[in-house]
Amino acid sequence: MGVHAQALFSRLLALFSTAHQKRNFQALLRLFLEADGRPLPQRSLSRSLSALSRFLNHARWPTWKLSLAIRQATEETLARCVAHRRGKKPRPLLILDLTSLEKAGRFDRLADWIQTFHGVRGLHLVVLLVVYGPLRLPFGFALWRGKGSPSPAQLGLRLLEQVPAWLSAYRPLVLADTAFASAAFLKGIKALGLAAVVGMRRDRAWLPPGRLAHLEPQGRAVKLRGIPFPVWAAGYHLRHADGRVEQRFVVSTEPMRPHALVRWGRRRWKIEAFFKVMKQRFGLGRFGQKSPVGVYRFLLLSFLAFLLSQLMEPLPPTGEDPDWGRWAEMAAIFLLLPLLHLALLIEREKLRRMAQELGVGPEAMELGLEYA
Repeated sequence: MGVHAQALFSRLLALFSTAHQKRNFQALLRLFLEADGRPLPQRSLSRSLSALSRFLNHARWPTWKLSLAIRQATEETLARCVAHRRGKKPRPLLILDLTSLEKAGRFDRLADWIQTFHGVRGLHLVVLLVVYGPLRLPFGFALWRGKGSPSPAQLGLRLLEQVPAWLSAYRPLVLADTAFASAAFLKGIKALGLAAVVGMRRDRAWLPPGRLAHLEPQGRAVKLRGIPFPVWAAGYHLRHADGRVEQRFVVSTEPMRPHALVRWGRRRWKIEAFFKVMKQRFGLGRFGQKSPVGVYRFLLLSFLAFLLSQLMEPLPPTGEDPDWGRWAEMAAIFLLLPLLHLALLIEREKLRRMAQELGVGPEAMELGLEYA
């Protein structure tokens, strides 16, 4: 247990040239592995806020090598899981979506990064999540920089281009929502030799003149305007938590029966659960750094903590929710035990000083420590 997590951690630790940088890296990783959604540098017991701030924003260490090592470990994990899967192998899912990290306040040095999208001001990330059975692997992310920059669909295609070629033997399926429903995206999917199931607006026009809203209940093959090949379309009803029922439409770039098309279309929502875990457990979006390199390093560490946690335990059966808090705690104990011990000693000394100030005798203090 944890062998692959230990191998990745050792590989990453070797990227830092000084003991000072290694200690800062471990202290920050510990904050992310607390999995309480608050990996704030000021909460560290072993390193000062200024030291961690300099490490994120100013220190010279190979960020691109850290990113490359995380990507390599992600591919190795996926390859291991595919190779060791017994019986009929499930189809790998490549799920694309855009998530917004809302921010308030001034970020003058991030003027090109902080944008407003659908009423939300902040950072907007296009994320590629690889789902294979119970495995969830964030394969990469790209920043949407607003109008005049590459669209989310174009960024999604760039992320898909980086998927390893060997995965094509297992017929991966791209899943995306209406933000990726452009003709250019569907053409790009074909050019990459992939298949996709993509959400479509109900007013999307087809030839001869018609709209998806007029689609028969059983679905059919249609020719959309601007797309030189046929797609297979179907509609379904999505029930929201508040009881609202909304009609949705999905299309496939490969022949697919309506019930299968709808089933795959619904699977896209798995990435929403992933975003929820990343934000509530691993602090994605809780950065306070004002420099681009500091923000990028913070995001990398958030995704790294998620990956290390997943490498700690055997995956649960498909359909069961992992205990991310327990997995993250196991990763912290397994990888950062000396740091945890140091933090306990610091906390103990802090309690001793407070007890002395309050006039608590040493006997009571020792009794309290033994009881704890």
